[in-house]
Amino acid sequence: MIKGHIGQDAVSHKISEDRVAISFNLAVDESYKDASGNKVPRTKWFKCTRFTKNESLLQYLKKGVEIILIGKAGSDAYVKEGNAIHSPTITIEEIEWIATRKEPFVPNHVAQAAAEVPANAITAPEDDLPF
Repeated sequence: MIKGHIGQDAVSHKISEDRVAISFNLAVDESYKDASGNKVPRTKWFKCTRFTKNESLLQYLKKGVEIILIGKAGSDAYVKEGNAIHSPTITIEEIEWIATRKEPFVPNHVAQAAAEVPANAITAPEDDLPF
């Protein structure tokens, strides 16, 4: 489980006829104390990917939104200027939104359902209210 802020609006990539990869970078703030006992803040960045059936989550995964992710950690490795670089990744299994006054609240069960149900499969219930 990891908590952070989305660094830029999420983007999607079609990977097959019925699968989409939604990806974005997540900034995770942390701090440590240096040798003098001073608190030193730093930000770690994670490349996050959610594999799903549709792009409905894109509208909620915007820059600055604070979320909690549950998923599998990994690492991408590459060489830059002769140095081996390891970039942390997360393959997302669940997303939970942390609502603030600036952001619209997205219920977690709604967002999770939207990730797995095709938009054309949703039908409105009949009006059976007693008034």
